[in-house]
Parts: sequence; structure tokens; C-alpha cells
Amino acid sequence: MKRKNAFYSLTAVLTTLIAVGCMNAATPEDEAQELGTAEGRLDCADVDYDYVCTAYDNCPYVANANQADIDYDKVGDVCDNCKYVANADQADADYDGIGDACDNCPGTANKDQYDADYDGIGDACDNCKYTQNPYQEDADYDRSAMSATTACTWRTPRRGTTTTTASATPASTAARATAITTASATTSTSVPTRSTTRRPTA
Repeated sequence: MKRKNAFYSLTAVLTTLIAVGCMNAATPEDEAQELGTAEGRLDCADVDYDYVCTAYDNCPYVANANQADIDYDKVGDVCDNCKYVANADQADADYDGIGDACDNCPGTANKDQYDADYDGIGDACDNCKYTQNPYQEDADYDRSAMSATTACTWRTPRRGTTTTTASATPASTAARATAITTASATTSTSVPTRSTTRRPTA
């Protein structure tokens, strides 16, 4: 009888221990959480020590444990050269650190991305820095805009001729308006033309 009671007691104890052990057993979620803590360990390479395996890290060489990727291009925000424009290839033709997909001068290095006239073309490559011309019209191919609707180049007239156009770097908006008005008054069309009037000879 005593042996039987002892057996039942032992069985009860073992059952209790097993139950407690199962309750405290680690779940897959617990293990995953452990990998993301300073006390956890990784059974894989982690070059930037952000507790994300390099093979699955969207910024393998820059620590970013949260793996944020606002434009969903599979490149983490902390190392994405176009954070708000998807560009998985990270192409950067001018090596200025700004991806071609969002660079306002993709062929000319301009890390600052300055754009004085807010036409979407960076100052470093804008042929009318102070006059909006998003299509960069250039009728005479002199790399300065000059068309029926755009005039921003100051040209030095040849000897014996008179030429007046708007300045490429006006001192102010008022100065630019005055220059354009003068240009319109001295030509028969909106495109400035050269006068053929020769200066009087002595």
C-alpha cells in the first residue's frame, strides 16, 4: 500500500514538473525576440551588429535594428540614397550620394540639391538658374535658355550692333522684370534680335 502511495506521489510530482516546464518552455516568438536584444545571440553573420542577420538585413553595413524602409524598395532608410523614392538599384551616376531617381542634377554632382527657382532642376545644371524652366528649352544650343517664352542670357553685343536681353543673374525680381520689359520694347517679337544699325563713323 505504501509503495502504491509513493508511486502515485512520485507520478504527481513528475506531472507537476512537466507542466511547469511546458509553461516556461521557449516559443518561436520568444526566440525571435531574444535575437533582437543585447543579451541575445545570432547563429549567423551580423556585420553591423544590429542583431539582424546580414543575409536578411536591408542595410547590411549600417546598423538599423528596426529595418525601416519607407519607400518599400528593400533598401533600409538609413542607407537608401533616395529615401522617399523607390530605387532598389541605388544608381548614382554622378557619385554625389543622391540617387539618380531623386537627383535634380543626375549628371552633375550636387549633394546640396540647391534649386533657386524651384523648377525641379538643380542650380548646378540649370540653364536658367533664376527663371523657372523645367523643360530647359535652349533654342540656340548655347546652354542658356533662349526661346519665345524664356530669356535669361546676357549677351555681349558685337561691335557695331545692339543686343538687349534679360540678365541671367538679376539683382532682384524688380531688376529682372525691368530687363525683360526693356528687351520687349527693343524688339518686334518676344525673341530678342540683333539690330543691323551701324554706329556712325567719324
